[in-house]
Amino acid sequence: MRDIGIRIQRYKLSRYRPPDSVSDRSRMGLTLGLAGWAIWALFLSDHSAVRLMGLGQKKDTIEQKLASTSLEVDRRARELRVADDPDEAARVLRERHNFALPGERLYRIEKDGTIRSEVPLDQSR
Repeated sequence: MRDIGIRIQRYKLSRYRPPDSVSDRSRMGLTLGLAGWAIWALFLSDHSAVRLMGLGQKKDTIEQKLASTSLEVDRRARELRVADDPDEAARVLRERHNFALPGERLYRIEKDGTIRSEVPLDQSR
């Protein structure tokens, strides 16, 4: 059998060994501190990497909306410039609202294919 006495004696002596050096403790504390800071910086802070990635995606979608809105504004501005033109206004009135100049005859094509000729009333009033 084994001698358990030697084992007990080693155990008793190990209780009185000198404590770990300060550098080992400080290295462990520094490692835990850095790990805690990394977790905080990546996930918990107001400027965390997760939040910054989300804000980047939001920025991209807003830039796309801005580009499409800018195109729409440009298109509407062109329409406004065209609407101020008297010739364009006359064309719209003639095509959409069946207005005619004095002495002109209107021809209207119905859905069934028949053509109607109309002489508009005097519109000079």
